[in-house]
Amino acid sequence: MSDSTLFSADSASLAGGRLIDYSKVDLHSPHHFWFGRRIWTQVLGKAFQATVLLTAGIFLLVQAAATPKLIMQMSMVGGLLTIGGLAILVAAIGEIRSRLVIDQAGITARTGLTGFSIPWARIDRWSISETSRAHDQCATLAIWGVGNSQPMTVADKYFSDADRRLAHRVLRAFAFGKEADKTSSIEIVRR
Repeated sequence: MSDSTLFSADSASLAGGRLIDYSKVDLHSPHHFWFGRRIWTQVLGKAFQATVLLTAGIFLLVQAAATPKLIMQMSMVGGLLTIGGLAILVAAIGEIRSRLVIDQAGITARTGLTGFSIPWARIDRWSISETSRAHDQCATLAIWGVGNSQPMTVADKYFSDADRRLAHRVLRAFAFGKEADKTSSIEIVRR
Protein backbone atom coordinates (compact mmCIF):
# COMPACT_ATOMS: atom_id res chain seq x y z
CA MET A 1 0.00 0.00 0.00
CA SER A 2 1.36 3.42 -0.90
CA ASP A 3 1.51 6.36 1.49
CA SER A 4 -1.26 8.14 -0.45
CA THR A 5 -3.80 5.53 0.61
CA LEU A 6 -2.97 5.69 4.31
CA PHE A 7 -5.13 8.71 5.18
CA SER A 8 -7.23 8.39 8.28
CA ALA A 9 -10.92 7.58 7.83
CA ASP A 10 -12.00 11.05 8.92
CA SER A 11 -10.02 12.87 6.23
CA ALA A 12 -10.06 10.54 3.24
CA SER A 13 -12.15 7.85 1.64
CA LEU A 14 -12.17 5.58 -1.35
CA ALA A 15 -14.83 6.51 -3.90
CA GLY A 16 -15.06 4.77 -7.22
CA GLY A 17 -11.63 3.25 -6.77
CA ARG A 18 -10.04 6.66 -6.19
CA LEU A 19 -8.86 8.20 -2.98
CA ILE A 20 -10.67 11.44 -2.16
CA ASP A 21 -8.95 13.72 0.34
CA TYR A 22 -11.65 15.59 2.27
CA SER A 23 -9.12 17.70 4.13
CA LYS A 24 -8.87 19.92 1.02
CA VAL A 25 -12.40 21.27 1.48
CA ASP A 26 -12.38 24.84 2.82
CA LEU A 27 -14.40 24.69 6.02
CA HIS A 28 -14.24 28.45 6.60
CA SER A 29 -16.15 29.62 3.54
CA PRO A 30 -19.70 28.78 2.50
CA HIS A 31 -20.24 26.37 -0.39
CA HIS A 32 -23.05 27.53 -2.70
CA PHE A 33 -24.92 25.34 -5.17
CA TRP A 34 -27.23 27.44 -7.37
CA PHE A 35 -29.80 25.18 -9.06
CA GLY A 36 -31.11 27.74 -11.56
CA ARG A 37 -28.68 26.74 -14.29
CA ARG A 38 -29.90 23.14 -14.06
CA ILE A 39 -33.64 23.91 -14.33
CA TRP A 40 -33.70 27.07 -16.44
CA THR A 41 -35.74 25.44 -19.21
CA GLN A 42 -38.47 24.50 -16.73
CA VAL A 43 -38.43 28.06 -15.38
CA LEU A 44 -38.64 29.44 -18.91
CA GLY A 45 -41.69 27.25 -19.54
CA LYS A 46 -43.36 28.52 -16.36
CA ALA A 47 -42.55 32.12 -17.29
CA PHE A 48 -44.15 31.58 -20.72
CA GLN A 49 -47.27 30.10 -19.11
CA ALA A 50 -47.47 33.04 -16.70
CA THR A 51 -47.12 35.52 -19.57
CA VAL A 52 -49.92 33.89 -21.56
CA LEU A 53 -52.26 33.79 -18.57
CA LEU A 54 -51.47 37.36 -17.51
CA THR A 55 -51.91 38.68 -21.04
CA ALA A 56 -55.27 36.96 -21.48
CA GLY A 57 -56.46 37.94 -18.01
CA ILE A 58 -55.50 41.59 -18.31
CA PHE A 59 -57.00 41.78 -21.81
CA LEU A 60 -60.32 40.42 -20.53
CA LEU A 61 -60.32 42.80 -17.57
CA VAL A 62 -59.65 45.80 -19.83
CA GLN A 63 -62.30 44.75 -22.36
CA ALA A 64 -64.96 43.91 -19.74
CA ALA A 65 -66.23 47.49 -19.62
CA ALA A 66 -66.81 47.48 -23.38
CA THR A 67 -69.28 44.55 -23.14
CA PRO A 68 -71.96 45.47 -20.60
CA LYS A 69 -73.86 42.19 -21.00
CA LEU A 70 -70.78 40.07 -20.20
CA ILE A 71 -69.05 42.34 -17.71
CA MET A 72 -69.46 39.96 -14.78
CA GLN A 73 -68.31 36.83 -16.65
CA MET A 74 -65.36 38.57 -18.32
CA SER A 75 -64.29 40.13 -15.03
CA MET A 76 -64.39 36.79 -13.24
CA VAL A 77 -62.50 34.90 -15.95
CA GLY A 78 -60.03 37.76 -16.41
CA GLY A 79 -59.43 37.93 -12.66
CA LEU A 80 -58.91 34.18 -12.39
CA LEU A 81 -56.49 34.15 -15.33
CA THR A 82 -54.55 37.07 -13.84
CA ILE A 83 -54.35 35.39 -10.41
CA GLY A 84 -53.23 32.12 -12.03
CA GLY A 85 -50.58 33.93 -14.07
CA LEU A 86 -49.25 35.70 -10.97
CA ALA A 87 -49.12 32.41 -9.04
CA ILE A 88 -47.14 30.69 -11.81
CA LEU A 89 -44.81 33.71 -12.08
CA VAL A 90 -44.10 33.58 -8.33
CA ALA A 91 -43.38 29.83 -8.62
CA ALA A 92 -40.99 30.48 -11.53
CA ILE A 93 -39.13 33.14 -9.57
CA GLY A 94 -38.87 30.75 -6.62
CA GLU A 95 -37.47 28.00 -8.85
CA ILE A 96 -34.81 30.22 -10.43
CA ARG A 97 -33.66 31.26 -6.94
CA SER A 98 -33.29 27.63 -5.75
CA ARG A 99 -30.00 26.93 -4.01
CA LEU A 100 -28.14 24.87 -1.43
CA VAL A 101 -25.64 26.45 0.97
CA ILE A 102 -23.35 24.37 3.16
CA ASP A 103 -21.27 26.36 5.64
CA GLN A 104 -20.00 26.37 9.23
CA ALA A 105 -23.48 27.10 10.57
CA GLY A 106 -25.17 24.16 8.84
CA ILE A 107 -27.20 23.47 5.71
CA THR A 108 -29.70 25.79 4.04
CA ALA A 109 -31.74 24.66 1.05
CA ARG A 110 -34.32 26.61 -0.95
CA THR A 111 -36.17 24.72 -3.67
CA GLY A 112 -38.99 26.60 -5.32
CA LEU A 113 -41.20 28.13 -2.66
CA THR A 114 -40.10 25.70 0.07
CA GLY A 115 -36.88 25.04 1.88
CA PHE A 116 -35.19 24.34 5.17
CA SER A 117 -32.27 25.43 7.28
CA ILE A 118 -30.69 23.22 9.91
CA PRO A 119 -27.58 23.73 12.06
CA TRP A 120 -24.97 20.96 12.30
CA ALA A 121 -25.86 20.27 15.95
CA ARG A 122 -29.44 19.35 14.97
CA ILE A 123 -28.44 16.97 12.15
CA ASP A 124 -28.76 13.33 13.15
CA ARG A 125 -27.63 11.90 9.80
CA TRP A 126 -27.48 12.74 6.11
CA SER A 127 -27.34 10.88 2.83
CA ILE A 128 -26.69 11.83 -0.77
CA SER A 129 -27.21 9.55 -3.75
CA GLU A 130 -24.15 8.83 -5.84
CA THR A 131 -25.99 8.64 -9.15
CA SER A 132 -28.87 10.47 -10.74
CA ARG A 133 -32.29 8.88 -10.59
CA ALA A 134 -34.81 8.29 -13.37
CA HIS A 135 -37.57 10.11 -11.48
CA ASP A 136 -36.82 13.80 -10.86
CA GLN A 137 -38.67 13.87 -7.53
CA CYS A 138 -36.50 11.19 -5.93
CA ALA A 139 -34.36 12.72 -3.23
CA THR A 140 -30.69 13.21 -3.98
CA LEU A 141 -29.99 14.82 -0.61
CA ALA A 142 -31.77 13.66 2.55
CA ILE A 143 -31.11 15.13 5.99
CA TRP A 144 -32.62 13.73 9.16
CA GLY A 145 -32.92 16.15 12.06
CA VAL A 146 -32.50 14.99 15.64
CA GLY A 147 -35.77 13.32 16.68
CA ASN A 148 -37.32 13.46 13.17
CA SER A 149 -38.28 10.22 11.42
CA GLN A 150 -38.88 11.92 8.04
CA PRO A 151 -35.92 13.52 6.26
CA MET A 152 -35.74 16.97 4.73
CA THR A 153 -34.94 16.43 1.07
CA VAL A 154 -33.68 18.10 -2.08
CA ALA A 155 -34.98 16.50 -5.28
CA ASP A 156 -32.73 14.94 -7.89
CA LYS A 157 -33.77 17.42 -10.60
CA TYR A 158 -31.71 20.14 -8.92
CA PHE A 159 -28.34 18.35 -8.95
CA SER A 160 -25.96 17.86 -11.83
CA ASP A 161 -23.48 15.00 -11.51
CA ALA A 162 -20.67 17.45 -10.67
CA ASP A 163 -22.79 19.21 -8.03
CA ARG A 164 -23.75 15.87 -6.50
CA ARG A 165 -20.10 14.79 -6.17
CA LEU A 166 -19.01 18.16 -4.78
CA ALA A 167 -21.90 18.31 -2.29
CA HIS A 168 -21.01 14.81 -1.10
CA ARG A 169 -17.40 15.85 -0.64
CA VAL A 170 -18.34 19.01 1.27
CA LEU A 171 -20.86 17.19 3.48
CA ARG A 172 -18.27 14.56 4.30
CA ALA A 173 -15.79 17.27 5.29
CA PHE A 174 -18.27 19.05 7.56
CA ALA A 175 -20.07 16.02 9.06
CA PHE A 176 -18.17 12.83 8.31
CA GLY A 177 -19.52 10.79 11.22
CA LYS A 178 -23.16 11.57 10.41
CA GLU A 179 -23.36 9.99 6.95
CA ALA A 180 -26.23 7.48 6.82
CA ASP A 181 -25.71 3.98 5.53
CA LYS A 182 -26.92 3.32 2.00
CA THR A 183 -29.89 1.18 3.02
CA SER A 184 -31.58 3.98 4.98
CA SER A 185 -31.66 6.33 2.02
CA ILE A 186 -32.79 4.12 -0.85
CA GLU A 187 -35.55 5.68 -2.97
CA ILE A 188 -36.80 8.37 -0.60
CA VAL A 189 -39.48 10.16 -2.59
CA ARG A 190 -39.99 13.83 -1.88
CA ARG A 191 -43.41 14.48 -0.37
